Amino acid sequence: MNRLSAVLLCFMLSYSVSANAQYIPVRTRWVGPGHPVSKEEYETAHPMPEDVHIRPLANLTMVAKDARPTVLCLIHPLYTETLASSLELWVSDVSREGWNVVSFEYYGGDAESLKTFLEVQWAFTDSLDGVLFVGEMPVAWFEHNEENPYTGEYERTIFPCDLYLSDMNGAWLDVNSNGLIDTVWGSFAPELWLGHILVNEPDSSVRLDKLREYFRRNHEWRTEETMRYGNILGYIDDDWADSWEEYGDYLSETGLIKTNILDGATTVAWDYRDRIEAGYDMMHLSAHSSPWGHFFMIGDEWTGGDFTVYELKETLQKVRFYNLFCCSNASYVEEDYMAGEYVLGYGEGLAAVGSTKSGGMWADSLFYSALGDSATFGDAFRKWFVASSTGGYIPSISDRISWWWGMTIIGDPTLRLTPAPASIKEEEKISANLSVYPNPFNSHLRIETGRNAEVEIYNIKGERILAGLESSGNGEFIWRPGKALPAGVYLILVRDGKTSSTRRAIYIK
Repeated sequence: MNRLSAVLLCFMLSYSVSANAQYIPVRTRWVGPGHPVSKEEYETAHPMPEDVHIRPLANLTMVAKDARPTVLCLIHPLYTETLASSLELWVSDVSREGWNVVSFEYYGGDAESLKTFLEVQWAFTDSLDGVLFVGEMPVAWFEHNEENPYTGEYERTIFPCDLYLSDMNGAWLDVNSNGLIDTVWGSFAPELWLGHILVNEPDSSVRLDKLREYFRRNHEWRTEETMRYGNILGYIDDDWADSWEEYGDYLSETGLIKTNILDGATTVAWDYRDRIEAGYDMMHLSAHSSPWGHFFMIGDEWTGGDFTVYELKETLQKVRFYNLFCCSNASYVEEDYMAGEYVLGYGEGLAAVGSTKSGGMWADSLFYSALGDSATFGDAFRKWFVASSTGGYIPSISDRISWWWGMTIIGDPTLRLTPAPASIKEEEKISANLSVYPNPFNSHLRIETGRNAEVEIYNIKGERILAGLESSGNGEFIWRPGKALPAGVYLILVRDGKTSSTRRAIYIK
C-alpha cells in the first residue's frame, strides 16, 4: 500500500487531532526569559542540504544469525570518523546484550524523508526496537492551538515532535500546507523508541569531547565499572506537591530506595543544587522550567530561586537518569538545552525523558514499573507512551497533545536502570505465592513461598551472594544479611524445580 492509499484509508476509518481542536488547560508553563525557537530560526541556524546522504557503516553493524531485536543507529557524518572508537565500543556492548545493531551515516533532507527511511527499515527489519540519533538529524515540527490556563486564550504552539518519526502506521498531514504537521489520522501509538545523543552548543571541540565522555560513561555503566547508588529521588516543587503522593508517586516501583522532597520551603534552587551533587541513580524533578532553567516556588510566590543550565555546567552533577517534568527542558533544538547538559555534560548523566514543549510524563506507573523489571529506558518509555496514546490514561484525545506529544528521550535508550541477573530469565518468572517482608528491611527478611522451594539471593549487579537458604519450615525462609553486606537493592530468586519467581528487597542499615 502506498502512502496516499494509506492516508485515504485512515481518513475513512478514523479521526483526527488537528490544530483547531479545543484543548484542556494544563498546569505546566514556560517560565523564564526567552521564547521557543521557531522552525524558521532553527533551520536558518542549522541548514541542511535538500538531498539526503545515506551510507551504510559496516564497521558499526553487527547482525547475529539468531533472531534478535534490532537497534538502528543513524550517525551524522561529523562523527563517523571522530567518534569511531567510541561507537565501535558501543556497538560491541549493545550486541553483547542481545541486539542486532545496524548503522548508517545519515545527513540532509527533511523530516518526511527521514520518516520514509525509518518506515522502510521498520518494514524490512525483523523486530526493530528503536532508533538512536547521534548528532543532528532533520526535525519534525508539529503545530496546534493550546489554551493558556492562566489567560483562557488559545495560543499557537510549534514544537519538535518525535512521535511523528516513531509512529509507523498513522497518517500525519500538513493540512494548511505551511510546512508544519498539524493533523494525524488513524493509530498514532509509537512502534519505535527514539533517542537523541545531541550536544547543541557552538564549540565543536567541546561537543566532541562531551560525546566521547558520554560513551565512556555508557560503557562503564554497562560493564559495572561504576558505582550504583541504589536510590531514586522525587524532587517535587509546590504546584505538584499536594497531589504527588496520591497520583504521581510510583518511584518505589523501580526497586530503588526512594526519597521524596515535597516541602515547599525545601524545594528551592540552592537545595536542589546540593541534591544533584549527592548521588542518585535516578531523579524525578517536577518544576516550572524553560529549556535553560528551573524556577522554584514557595507557596504561590516565585521566591524559591532559579537554577540554570549555566550553573549546571559548574555543578558536579551525580545523577544517572532523569524524568524531567519540566516544560521545554528537553527541547533539543535549543542551544544549551538543559536535558542535554544533564545527560551529555561532564557529570554522570546517561539518559533523560522530558518534553520539547509544555507538559511531561504524567501517570507514569508503567514507566517506573518497567524500569524496575529491568526493561530498557526506551522500552519503558514506549510502554508508557503506547498506553497514553491509546486512551490508557487520559480519555480526551485533545489533552494528549498538550501533555504527551513533545515527549522525547535524550541519551541512549538501550540502557537499563536496574540490570537483571543473567541467570534469571524473563520467561521463567511466575506469579508464585511469594511474599517478601518487611520491605525495606533492616535486621532480617522473611520469605514465604507456600511450597517446597530453593531460595537464592543476588545483588543488583546480578552476582549471587547466597545460595541454598535453609527453610525454617512450611515454605518459610529467614534471611539475615551479614554486617559486611552493603545496604541496597537485592533480588530474591525462588525455584521449585519447574518454574521460578523473583522479588526485589531493599536492605537498609
